[in-house]
Amino acid sequence: MSARARSRFLAALLAVGVAGCSSGAWDYGALRSRHPELRQFSGHRLHQSMPYFALAGEGFELFLCRWATETIPVWLPPERTPRQSAVFERALAAWEGAGLGIRFDAKTWQGTPPRTGIVFELVDAQGAQTATTIADCAIPQQVEPGDTPIDAELQYASIHLSVGGVDVFGRPVALDPHEVLGAVVHEIGHALGFAGHVDRGESVMSSYGQIDNVRRWGRRIEAGEPLEAPSLAALYALPSGVRVGSLPLVREQLDPLRDVSEAATVEGLRGPWSRSGSESASLLWRNPADQSATVVVEDWPTALEDPTTIAPRPNRRARLLGDRTGRR
Repeated sequence: MSARARSRFLAALLAVGVAGCSSGAWDYGALRSRHPELRQFSGHRLHQSMPYFALAGEGFELFLCRWATETIPVWLPPERTPRQSAVFERALAAWEGAGLGIRFDAKTWQGTPPRTGIVFELVDAQGAQTATTIADCAIPQQVEPGDTPIDAELQYASIHLSVGGVDVFGRPVALDPHEVLGAVVHEIGHALGFAGHVDRGESVMSSYGQIDNVRRWGRRIEAGEPLEAPSLAALYALPSGVRVGSLPLVREQLDPLRDVSEAATVEGLRGPWSRSGSESASLLWRNPADQSATVVVEDWPTALEDPTTIAPRPNRRARLLGDRTGRR
């Protein structure tokens, strides 16, 4: 960012008065004041979930997102084995009993994986990571700054599960069955709206760096113990789209996103959807062929602490869309 742009950002920061946030722009203290019911969830780490974002006014509005329906559709892979079916069944049942007030409607997908609900896909192992998840939160075309919840809800999540692992020499190895069950439970937590990871304690949403914790949860659930997930229970006690902060930006930062958003509207693309994770966050739109025009904000944790680092990066489809606006 240029010195001029940084100066304009700092002026905007002073104007909106964002001081006092509990962690950068993610203002958990204000959220707890507005929602005292959060106090009943002892030991929750909701403040460690990474917020989603939407364009609003001269910056980003930050919010939390979850499924807004009590019954969530789940699509299981057609090629799963009986053992894998048992893992899915146990993991889903664990979450149904975790106090979120949700249930799952599980079916088998055929042909092309669906683009609604929580979709499981089995993939060949590409490394040591057992599973990955993306979760798409539908948001309005226009979001106004304010305090009321954004009209936002999760509509789609994709969980890719590795069918095996590899050792340090790249040779295939069998995964520990408790690790697999713990990993599936963990990824469902992401699909339910908890983005990012808990950095300490016995949370099922701890990162895979705490692999023993993942295995412990697998063993507990296998043994029939209830799943304790206070962070997700706290999330589901709040309205989806509840605001948790804002990020003032300057024109140079906003223009790439505005360009794509305006062009996507003109082109009649579906969206936008917001994604969030421990490494990046993004907005995306889809064309009739289900191809995504995506604008990514890299290093999302740092961006929340220091918005001057934000430099939205469009993919090729988004870049072509943005060029049509004629802004540059």
